[in-house]
Amino acid sequence: MTRLSADWSEGHWLRGLVVLITVAMMAIVVTVFHEQTMVVPEVGAVTTGLIFFQIDEWRKGPIPFYLVICGAAFLGVEVARYLPVDLIAQIVITLAAILGAILFFRVPAFPALSAGLLPVYLHLVSPLYVVAVIVFMGLPILFVVITERPGLGPASPIPVTLRSTIIIVGSLGTMVLAVWLVHSPLAVLPPLFVAAVENANAPKARGVRQLSWTALAILGAIELTILLFLTLNSNFVVLVTILLTLVLVTRFAIESPPILALAIIPIVFNHANDVHISYLILIGIALSQIAPPLVASATDAAIALLGSDRSSATDYDRIEADFDLDNRA
Repeated sequence: MTRLSADWSEGHWLRGLVVLITVAMMAIVVTVFHEQTMVVPEVGAVTTGLIFFQIDEWRKGPIPFYLVICGAAFLGVEVARYLPVDLIAQIVITLAAILGAILFFRVPAFPALSAGLLPVYLHLVSPLYVVAVIVFMGLPILFVVITERPGLGPASPIPVTLRSTIIIVGSLGTMVLAVWLVHSPLAVLPPLFVAAVENANAPKARGVRQLSWTALAILGAIELTILLFLTLNSNFVVLVTILLTLVLVTRFAIESPPILALAIIPIVFNHANDVHISYLILIGIALSQIAPPLVASATDAAIALLGSDRSSATDYDRIEADFDLDNRA
């Protein structure tokens, strides 16, 4: 029996209930006030990661984590409002700015990528989206601050090396290229960028079986929400999807918070009745799982090739030493 499945009797039901309550509060506000711009899919991912999966990197530095996500949401709205370039350029600029902030401050706030991209994708220029991120993201952060009493700074800064940065940038670039080739942002939904970065930044390479189960869980979460939304036409269908998804990821030990964001995102895009989304999302799901290991293999092959050339290898080692923040005095 897996660690996650064994833990259900030891508090997972209670933590799962907290996740559902947080998402339900968001659904209530959106439904009562008829403000679809206040749906924040990453609330599902962040709440699940903080409370259900209890990810140490997030829980030990919740304040910087929270601030980076809120800043990314503000940036996305401002890019959508003021930047007079096409969608692909806006996506690239937003990704570059958020990823740069994450790597510079070394805060593992990868959900910020999705929080910042959503207003760009949907051209959300209302400040209500930023307010929603501040409020609904603040709920799980407040829960952790009260229960864990962590410090104000990031206790576990992410490692930043030249190799890891190349893999992350290469994976994201591949996904942006797919959006450009398909001529539709639906090919790679915002949380899938987060899923790709998680795979790229994993301390241990994930096997084919784990990547396959994650891809199936992502697809199942999206399709179930679409099916329920077509049947019931209610924002609250996400609660059913999230509950079933939590059981699924626990059963198969899939620790990937973006799955919970993707369970919410079909109702945000208002494309639940568009059959094309069912086909397009397969591209992004596949790339989110395949691109990181492929880019990693290509990067390692290039490094090995440089190793055969002593001068090139020395140059690479020098650049790596300068780039690696962990090696700096």
